[in-house]
Amino acid sequence: NTRMICILHASNVSGTIMPIAEVGAIARKHGIVFMVDTAQTAGVLDLDVEAQQIDILAFTGHKGLMGPQGTGGIYVKPGLLLKPLKEGGTGSLSESLEQPECMPDRLESGTPNTPGIAGLGAGIDFILSTGRKQVRAHEKHLTGILLQALQEIRGVEVYGPQNLEQRVAVVAFNIDGVDCGQVSLRLEYEHGIITRSGLHCAPLAHQTLESLERGSCRLSPGYFTTESEILTVIKAIDYIARHN
Repeated sequence: NTRMICILHASNVSGTIMPIAEVGAIARKHGIVFMVDTAQTAGVLDLDVEAQQIDILAFTGHKGLMGPQGTGGIYVKPGLLLKPLKEGGTGSLSESLEQPECMPDRLESGTPNTPGIAGLGAGIDFILSTGRKQVRAHEKHLTGILLQALQEIRGVEVYGPQNLEQRVAVVAFNIDGVDCGQVSLRLEYEHGIITRSGLHCAPLAHQTLESLERGSCRLSPGYFTTESEILTVIKAIDYIARHN
């Protein structure tokens, strides 16, 4: 009775990259709609809706695509008809009382966020000129330094795969005996480092990682993060772990 398979391309908690091509093949074989959330991977990992047999692909603009918050989009395979969440104000077929059937008008109600879209376009232009592979290589390098160092700090538990080919630049961790929220506060107020703590809107992921009761503290190095900044983060976490 499965009508849709919806999967993250990469976890926003553990950073684990999912085998979307393999899942897409299974979905296509059984006639199931396949949707992929690329919030953590768009602009960083390779995406090909045809090769990976993706029917619906959702992305946010403010992460790997380097656009402003409040931007994002959705790809819908031609011929697949979705029921819009909101209707009205499309600016086309205004003489009709019904929502237009044509795409993308059917899913674009109201005034678009034109300044945000322009900012998103600038972010994408930067990625295209820099090269997605270069962005990925830099983030992998920083993640590798971070993972190796955190594993050597007594009392620190890091989540997700150790193989850098199997994860993106999302590193969640905990320090024994210290609440993850307290870790985030100390990193910010004592060291000027911004992280996110808690369940990251993903309680089931934390349940799988056996961290549901405590959550975790998450680091997300990006293309503009420097190696020096990563070393500063490592020293700060080591200090907190030794003085808890």
